[in-house]
Amino acid sequence: MLSPEEWQSIEGLTVQGPERHGMPSAERLMLYRTAIQTGLRSNELRSLTLGSLCFDATPPYITCKGRSTKNRTDARQFIQPELAAELKAHVTSKSPKAPIFNLPHETKMAMILRAER
Repeated sequence: MLSPEEWQSIEGLTVQGPERHGMPSAERLMLYRTAIQTGLRSNELRSLTLGSLCFDATPPYITCKGRSTKNRTDARQFIQPELAAELKAHVTSKSPKAPIFNLPHETKMAMILRAER
């Protein structure tokens, strides 16, 4: 769990940071915001596609299929409208089945986050 101060530090360093393992800083920041707002784990985030996003609901939400969740049940996680707008802009050029985030191999995720600190 991150304290508000730790998140502010990571956010500031990420905005200014270089591309890491094929992920530009803007995409990493969106990934971190999504993880913080939803509580989704790495494999759950990796499973998200355009079909996982519901921008038109009030409030907007992300669905995660049970095959990717820890308890094997579908999950609906609400997100703030600002993040929904960022995600909507991010996925405009992606095909419906493409992953939302261009994540590196799962063994590299911790290294990316550590580099932001």
